[in-house]
Amino acid sequence: MAKRKIKKRPETKIYDSSTTGRIAELYFAALMLSNGYELYQPVVDIAVDYLAKGKKGAEIRFQCKSRSKPDATVFDLSLPKNKKVKPPTHVFYMRGPTQDAEFWIVPFAVVKRLAKKSTGKTGRKMFRIYLTERVLKELRDYRREYGLEELQKWVLKEVI
Repeated sequence: MAKRKIKKRPETKIYDSSTTGRIAELYFAALMLSNGYELYQPVVDIAVDYLAKGKKGAEIRFQCKSRSKPDATVFDLSLPKNKKVKPPTHVFYMRGPTQDAEFWIVPFAVVKRLAKKSTGKTGRKMFRIYLTERVLKELRDYRREYGLEELQKWVLKEVI
């Protein structure tokens, strides 16, 4: 009897940060579109990668943050210095390769509460999330499908 060859899983490719970011944005777009949201992308990224409209018309502003390594634990979010620019309502965090991606859809109010705040060299507000055990526990309601469910609750609350 001939031995069957077992295919090895391909190694995870680590991309540069701009490629990783674009992959996460497209992953996010597919996720939102497949869940019935209208999605718009600004020509210029000023603290918002996507605008979405909920089924009832609520406006949601998303910023996407990603890391290609599945064990990444630090995510930075910076806001523009211009106070007239509305901050995101939600942040989409994604880590790891697309086929095994772990992601969270987190209201910005939660990000502000969990993040270490600082001011960057250019004077922009910075929010740094460290994915410690405590923070991961706090984010469990925003992970994968739970994040989509929480987003829907938020949309309904904003419309009413």
